[in-house]
Amino acid sequence: MKLSQMFENAPEIEIAGLCIDSRCAKANDMYFCMEGMVHDGHEFIDDVIEKGVKCIVHSKAGRRYEKRGSLYSGGKCQSHTESGGVHVLWASKP
Repeated sequence: MKLSQMFENAPEIEIAGLCIDSRCAKANDMYFCMEGMVHDGHEFIDDVIEKGVKCIVHSKAGRRYEKRGSLYSGGKCQSHTESGGVHVLWASKP
């Protein structure tokens, strides 16, 4: 499914799968950061970037995710949108 079919103003990036467990994330997945009783998925964003996810859906506003990987170019977030408290980061290039 294309990211543009899920989020308004999103690019035409193909999403291969959905993931809430960073250990299971694969290239081209969309990763949902979930806060659990023991772990917070936001803590594993760097891990999923290294695995090649194309989109991150998170709920912690104000956090800067400026590491390496497919979601970043030159150390800056390429794309960001907000909708009802949900924040979405996606890859800089399809």
